Amino acid sequence: MDMREDDFLSEVNRMEKRMKKMSEEVARRIKEFEYSSGILEPLYEVSETPEEVIVSIDMPGVSKEDVVLHATESRLYVDAECKRNICLKGMRGREKIYTRYRKAISLPSPVDPDRAKANVRKGVLEIRLPKRKGGVKIEVD
Repeated sequence: MDMREDDFLSEVNRMEKRMKKMSEEVARRIKEFEYSSGILEPLYEVSETPEEVIVSIDMPGVSKEDVVLHATESRLYVDAECKRNICLKGMRGREKIYTRYRKAISLPSPVDPDRAKANVRKGVLEIRLPKRKGGVKIEVD
């Protein structure tokens, strides 16, 4: 390897390290913003059957009127206002009040969002999204 290749590879390595550091900083700032804005990322579970994808999300203190859902074939977006504040201690021992849940969830299979159903029971939001049919039979004339 000659000197120019070595210099080039060193520069690529430096750029890669800077990009990684920058992306980590952006992720940290987003988390800080969410922390300071009172938005809590809820715990959730995704399961599937041959017919549907089922998403269960822990959302204590939320009623059906507080929830806004939006779904595409591959993602589910959840936003909900808490009627009662959720108080948690942060990493530095400070208490933080959360007033809203927000989460975007990738779905494991393509779904038909127009046929989705959702309900809230005992602090758990459950969304059932029927899977998109595989295709359509085409008749040959």
